[in-house]
Amino acid sequence: MECVLKRQGAMGQDFKFDKEKMHELFLNGFPEELREAGKQAMEKCMNKNFSKKYCASGVTGVFMCFSEELVMNCPANIWTSDEKCTAAKEYMTKCPSYQTMVDHE
Repeated sequence: MECVLKRQGAMGQDFKFDKEKMHELFLNGFPEELREAGKQAMEKCMNKNFSKKYCASGVTGVFMCFSEELVMNCPANIWTSDEKCTAAKEYMTKCPSYQTMVDHE
């Protein structure tokens, strides 16, 4: 994934993200009603310090975080309020998987 982000100009050779390019790359195709939630999720996730143990940039943690944050903050008008979606959201609230990738050192 790092090579794609570098090629698109969303990540430098130093593995640091270009926030504007990340927003442009990932949010341009979003439906209008989901863009604000997507922007907030991207900001929150890019500001976390994800472990570099397996990936020099921590990008895996960023994308896991981004996906979960979108679910957690999905606008009510597009959220599917059924048993499975509600259960998934409750689980993510209690056990966000991306937290296991945050570097606590």
